[in-house]
Amino acid sequence: MPADVCVVKLVVKIMELADVIATLAAGAKIVGPVIEPHGFVWVPGKTYDGHPGSAARGTFVKGDRQLELGFRWSLGPVIYRIGTASVSHETLMRYSGHHADAAYLGYSTDLLDAFRHLASDLQKFGGDFMFGDGATIIAAGKVPYVGGFGALPDS
Repeated sequence: MPADVCVVKLVVKIMELADVIATLAAGAKIVGPVIEPHGFVWVPGKTYDGHPGSAARGTFVKGDRQLELGFRWSLGPVIYRIGTASVSHETLMRYSGHHADAAYLGYSTDLLDAFRHLASDLQKFGGDFMFGDGATIIAAGKVPYVGGFGALPDS
């Protein structure tokens, strides 16, 4: 193989629905101690068992505020909601200027590390959502999403 060729092998473990639900519940127990003291309650959500893999969702709820978590092969999209405003964790971190300092989306072979990373981000940057007026969430939710190559800086 030529020296300038890189081969990446991706192995995705297909988890049984019960394992997906248990992992999400374990993750909620990691995030819970950060968000529950501010009045949020964990509510397990919908589950899916099929192709391309089992999935589960759950939400921390306080009034019109929700922190939605989804799990399939790892912690998936994390969505903040206040009333009708919604924003992903990644977009919120970019909007608020914390993207470079955010722990989530980190990469690990330990499935629960993503929940630990999210809990860390909530401790450091989540005050506006957990107990503030939510202005950053609402403002970030109004910004159109730009992803893929469109998110790259001009050169």
